[in-house]
Amino acid sequence: KQEILNDMNMGGKTETVNLKEAQLKNTQALLKNAQNILSGAILKAPFNGIITDIKFEEGDTVTVSNVIINIANPNDVEFTGDVDEVDVLYLKQNLKAIILTDALKDIELDGEVFNVASASTASGGVRSFQVKISVKIPENIKLKDGLSATARVITKAKYGINLIPIQSLYGTFDNPTVKIINNGEITEKIITIGDSDAIWVEVLSGINSDDMIVMEVPDIPTRDIRDGPPSAEPRTNNQNQRGGK
Repeated sequence: KQEILNDMNMGGKTETVNLKEAQLKNTQALLKNAQNILSGAILKAPFNGIITDIKFEEGDTVTVSNVIINIANPNDVEFTGDVDEVDVLYLKQNLKAIILTDALKDIELDGEVFNVASASTASGGVRSFQVKISVKIPENIKLKDGLSATARVITKAKYGINLIPIQSLYGTFDNPTVKIINNGEITEKIITIGDSDAIWVEVLSGINSDDMIVMEVPDIPTRDIRDGPPSAEPRTNNQNQRGGK
């Protein structure tokens, strides 16, 4: 009788072990499933950076297309600006640019155009195109997101050319001329011009680099020797005589 009871007790213990093993496997399966859910809920950025904005709060519903967090990469600075429809046709990818910021006085940062918008936006009746420029930041300079800046894009570069002030041009658009002084005499020469900006114009032919150009300048206010107020009005003969004394 004793042996039969022992066999019955051993059988009960075996069933208990099997039950515990089944419970362990079930718990392990639940743990693995929870770990999978957790890994899918963790957001990992492809680079180290600083979180600048969080779009959603805890409990909000998001989709795959939603932007949840904005992260700024301090080593990857991007300039975004607007160009009007007159100048946008001169811009294209890989053009060199110079960036000037209000925060860094007299420091020019090198950049390169990497995107020009294909569609324009309108504001106040003026159409403009968005341009993005990648900026190269020296190691000793730290910038913050949102700084205001101005970009100068180099659309064309020429070297070893003759330039004159655009204000020194006379004549007509088809036959531009300049005034040259030689041995105290002023003569007018017809020239051929090339590219220009708001200040300088390229001279292709008509004058030499040694020629001295004469141009008109606006009247400059002067101060009387008796510390009178500045005046741009011409002096009379009496005033000139007093000034000479």
